[in-house]
Amino acid sequence: MEVERNNDIIEYLQQNFGYKIPKFCETTNKVYTLSKLDESGSEYKSIAKTAYVYGGTIGEISIISIEKVFNPYTLALYNLKKSETNGDVLEYELWHGTTESSLDNILKKNFDYRLVKQHLFGKGISFSKYFSYAFHYSVSNNPQIDEEYCILLCNVFIGKTEIGYKGTNYPNPGYNTTIKSNGDVFVKYDDDTFYPTYKIRYTIKEKS
Repeated sequence: MEVERNNDIIEYLQQNFGYKIPKFCETTNKVYTLSKLDESGSEYKSIAKTAYVYGGTIGEISIISIEKVFNPYTLALYNLKKSETNGDVLEYELWHGTTESSLDNILKKNFDYRLVKQHLFGKGISFSKYFSYAFHYSVSNNPQIDEEYCILLCNVFIGKTEIGYKGTNYPNPGYNTTIKSNGDVFVKYDDDTFYPTYKIRYTIKEKS
């Protein structure tokens, strides 16, 4: 089902949840909007310095653009879900690798665990602390020099965790997240416990 922008709902969110709609969103009919960050700004630099691949023989990451995502619907659901935790969670910024073909649907509707095909640490949505890990899903494990790719930096709230496995359908009672044994990867199972915040477009250059 196609998702469409509803300005009446957006006005309700502003009045009842205190959301301020960014100026760049006021004149568009899109469900979500993207605002390009200034390369000289601290927000851009803070993200760009974490976008690298360590080890191996892959070329150097070259950022093309970083865009801030605003989707009032999925953001409202995320904040509502977070408010129901009574502060018993921590919020992280985590990377999620995806392909261009999946990007628009994610930014419109958020992630859907039902569409995930690879389950290494549980049958949910995987996020990583490190660009280097999510990168391999962004390039479908086949990075090419000078090709353009995209990756997402997301807000994710994490409660009690346990180690996940390929066959983990859902965490045990009392837990809401599974992790890789070294803590580098988090897997979320419940809708609206994550929100894509930035879209990063990049290419790979040969090492100098």
